[in-house]
Amino acid sequence: MRPLVMKWKLGCFVLCLFFLVSSCSKPVADKNLLLIPVISTETVGHKEARETLDEILANGNQQNDSALIILSELFTHQNAKSAIISVNKITDDDLDSYGAIIISDHIPDDDLVSGYRYDLTLKKHYQQGWKISELRQSWRCWPGRGHREFSIGPCK
Repeated sequence: MRPLVMKWKLGCFVLCLFFLVSSCSKPVADKNLLLIPVISTETVGHKEARETLDEILANGNQQNDSALIILSELFTHQNAKSAIISVNKITDDDLDSYGAIIISDHIPDDDLVSGYRYDLTLKKHYQQGWKISELRQSWRCWPGRGHREFSIGPCK
């Protein structure tokens, strides 16, 4: 196997193992964050995400062009007690395209919002690199502060 492919696979394995271990080692009320209903979402401007993506790639991470690694650096909340990233390869496109769901929950530094969910499509243009083609977000509130499903409704 080519060394770059081996590094990519090893990087993905390590990242998945990290999320598995970190989510198992902390008590979490919701066993599977992907099963929490989504009531509503809002479109997020791509400009800020694009700037962050450019910054990640400019800081020497071009070798890690794995969609999973890039997504984890873009959208995870550092202090979240649980997180999950689900990535699906989209095959109806001639570009490398991935649909992803990123959820960070039990964020201790926010007293209203418990967690965030990002739904996005990431495409790799071979001459221009990775581009975010769609980005939507929603959140859920802490118990007693509002909706426990993912929605764009206010928390109290």
